[in-house]
Amino acid sequence: MLQDSSNTLGEATIFDVMVVGVDTSRMKRSKAAVFLSGKMISTGAKSVSKSIQQLEHAVDILVWDGFIKRIRLELKVQNIVATAAMKSKIDLNLVASTLTKLIFEPEHFPGAIYRTPEGPVYLIFASGKIVITGAKSEAQVVTTESSLQSLLEQFRLSLVRSMNNS
Repeated sequence: MLQDSSNTLGEATIFDVMVVGVDTSRMKRSKAAVFLSGKMISTGAKSVSKSIQQLEHAVDILVWDGFIKRIRLELKVQNIVATAAMKSKIDLNLVASTLTKLIFEPEHFPGAIYRTPEGPVYLIFASGKIVITGAKSEAQVVTTESSLQSLLEQFRLSLVRSMNNS
C-alpha cells in the first residue's frame, strides 16, 4: 500500500513523504516513512530486527512499483520507544518533590519528565503509564528498565510487566 502525503504552503514544500504500510501477518501495524531526501523511518515494529525487516520490505515495494532502483540500506538506530505500566497510580507531586532531575509542570504537560544519566527519558503519567524514549539499542532499553525499577522502589511502586517496545 502506497500513500502520498505532500503538504505545501504556497511555493514552499513543508513535508514530502510517502508512507509504505507493511501489512503482513508478522508486522500488522508497521509503517515506513520514505522522505524525498531518501531517508526512511520505521514505526510500529516491536524490535530492531523487525524494524530492519520492515525497511527492507518497504524498499522491495518501492523497487517493485518502480519508484527506486535496488539499494543497500545504511541503518542507524536513532530512537527506541518502550512503554511500561505500574500496578497503581502515581502521585506525581510526591515524585516531583523527591527527584531532583524530574520536571513536572502540569499546566504545560500532564506527565513528569525524568532524564536518565544513561540517555533515555521517562515520561511518567499519574495513571501509572510510563513511556521511555531515546534509547539507542535494545540493550539500553533493558538497562533503563532496571534503572526504572530501582527508581520506583523508593516510592513502593513496581512494574506490572516488562516493557513493550513500540
